[in-house]
Amino acid sequence: MKLLLVVLAMLASATAFAQNIPEEIAKKSCACVGEPPVKDSIEARFKKCFGIAMTEVMTTNKGEKFEKFEYTVENIRKTVAQAYQLLPSVCPGVGKLFGENKKEKFYGPSPSAKANKHYDKGTDLLNEERYEQAIKSFKAAIKEDENFVAALDNLGVCYRRLNQLDEALVYYEKSLAIFPEGDFALVNIAVVYTFQNKLDKALDAYETISRVDPDHAEGHFGAGKILMMQEKYEEALPRICRAYQIYVGENSDYKSDAESIIGLLYTKLKEAGKSDFFDATMKEFNIEFKVR
Repeated sequence: MKLLLVVLAMLASATAFAQNIPEEIAKKSCACVGEPPVKDSIEARFKKCFGIAMTEVMTTNKGEKFEKFEYTVENIRKTVAQAYQLLPSVCPGVGKLFGENKKEKFYGPSPSAKANKHYDKGTDLLNEERYEQAIKSFKAAIKEDENFVAALDNLGVCYRRLNQLDEALVYYEKSLAIFPEGDFALVNIAVVYTFQNKLDKALDAYETISRVDPDHAEGHFGAGKILMMQEKYEEALPRICRAYQIYVGENSDYKSDAESIIGLLYTKLKEAGKSDFFDATMKEFNIEFKVR
């Protein structure tokens, strides 16, 4: 509330704001934090720097590129949220570290011993593929702790494996409402949307993963597959190539899946008379591709 009142005071004295103000706030926050920050202090430093960046951007920027801003609480919150979401892309090193801190917080055990007991039982049942019984245990866990992200995620898994896709979406969405950057829920909700042929929504989920963590292979790989399904081959190729690079660096077996899709994209682009684009992309990503 205190930060909001400060922002309102700044807005009252300003007359115009840029359309790209969230990006400017994110960039200035990144510069303020510096790299690399101490992991344990990252949240505190971002909170401080975020306020400083907002003050600077909102009170010093003027000119033709700015346009009138509606001075409402809703618009202020929207601007803050947009700037916050842009942090990982404009400040990858710090943003990734910030995401790791949030993962430790949200993917860790519940503060409720009872919730953890139910969760552990549900996990055992899930591993035994006894999904209906596991659901009861995970629901008991979130009854004790409604913000238990891992339990919500596993409820989504159980319902997906029972092919109850709409119910799976309910729990992935509940998980993301608590932890919007959660890659587990984002990957799985994208899978569900793909099963439902809601390709645009699936793509949005994969893009969120890539925005939060540009080095997350599954974000690029998933986005590439969806773009290929939408016959957007030129957009798909760089995403699959980036995923391949990451898989190679991680010595992951999934690199062979990426190689297979690169081969399919080669065929599609060749048929469309765009072999030059394919070759240029291979060169850009330093990938040696041989036609088999």
